[in-house]
Amino acid sequence: MVDLRAYGLAHALSVPEGARVGRVRTQHRIDWEMVTATGDVRAPLPNRKAERPGVGDWVVLAQDADVITAVLPRKNALVRRAAGLREEPQQLAANVDACFVLVPLSGPPNVKRIERYLALVLDGGSVPVIVLTKSDLCASIDEAIASVRTVSGDAAVHAISAQSGQGMAALEPYFSGDATVALLGASGVGKSSLVNAWMGEEVLDIAAVREKDQKGRHTTTRRELFVRPAGGVVIDTPGTREVGLWDADEGVDDAFVEIVSLAAECRFGDCAHTVEPGCAVRAAVARGELEAERVERYLRVRAGTASRAARVGRAKRR
Repeated sequence: MVDLRAYGLAHALSVPEGARVGRVRTQHRIDWEMVTATGDVRAPLPNRKAERPGVGDWVVLAQDADVITAVLPRKNALVRRAAGLREEPQQLAANVDACFVLVPLSGPPNVKRIERYLALVLDGGSVPVIVLTKSDLCASIDEAIASVRTVSGDAAVHAISAQSGQGMAALEPYFSGDATVALLGASGVGKSSLVNAWMGEEVLDIAAVREKDQKGRHTTTRRELFVRPAGGVVIDTPGTREVGLWDADEGVDDAFVEIVSLAAECRFGDCAHTVEPGCAVRAAVARGELEAERVERYLRVRAGTASRAARVGRAKRR
């Protein structure tokens, strides 16, 4: 028998008594692999109209067959806009207690990308944690952390090295109580190295990064859930070339909370923070209390989510 508490069962919102339940470990083309009290099961949906689960979801299976009959209520879900030109949501992980946003220190931290990841995580209802990987390659960790703290808000920031073990102990509290942690980041940031270090064996392939820019190719090609020997659950996700936000207005506001707070003091309620008189945001920039580049990034992200919403609205009316 498998103790599903090790897979985070205690964190599930609602589990029907006596139901045959499982947690999705990975998704295939037409079925899903999950762990149940009696072991691993691979099961399809009963029909095309049934709700599709994602990695991290808790599902109910039929008592007499390996078929998914229902997806249990989610505590939360990390959802981004699907890559490419498709206007549809893509679930990255479900029922996540914390989300590690991985940023490599093999070069200057990309604060623009960090801001978008924070918006995605905050909108998904999870706790963001910024993890600066490959600290052994950084000449000045303190400077890197200071740069990240200009955009991190209330998110904790940790610098670690999966190779040397530096800083790894600081991540352990996030797994306490068999909590679930999802990993987000571009290719080559060290997600696979982290998972292998936690698992104590090479469960994921690791590809060398390019010398000229320290960027890697995709080694993780699917979302997958692992239970760590030390306790806690980790969900690995493929490297994201783009951080497309899907219906993330609240997450954007939370990621740029100081700008939103200032905006409440603008003379006009619909102030665009560009040329309007009485703009508290531009006044803060003029006083040197707020970076003009951060305001520009906020406006671009806001414009992007509004544009996406308009396109989706037009598509639904057709």
